[in-house]
Amino acid sequence: MKTFKLIISIFILSVVLTSCSQSGGKSVSLKTEIYCDHCEECESCKPRVENALKKVDGVESAEMKVNEKTIVVNYDPAKTDEQKIKEAIAQTGFDEADVKADATAYDNLDDCCKKK
Repeated sequence: MKTFKLIISIFILSVVLTSCSQSGGKSVSLKTEIYCDHCEECESCKPRVENALKKVDGVESAEMKVNEKTIVVNYDPAKTDEQKIKEAIAQTGFDEADVKADATAYDNLDDCCKKK
């Protein structure tokens, strides 16, 4: 009986591990133009972009790396794609490498966040 329980436990564990490894999550590092040199201090740009991305259906996490001018986004490709993520960045007022910032959103940025 103990052997049977052990075999069943191993089977269930293998099914769980297989389904987790096939979840299809994807990570992308996107280049963006952040002009603020003190984003980490004032908390204006960084949370604006990260929070906007987290509202995109399928985005699991977003982390802006201000010094590198990149945003690392983990997402579910079954629910969203890179283009939608890039457009969400543009809607915050910042340029993404392929998508220009929304003009109205750019106008609403703090002065320190705008191109100099």
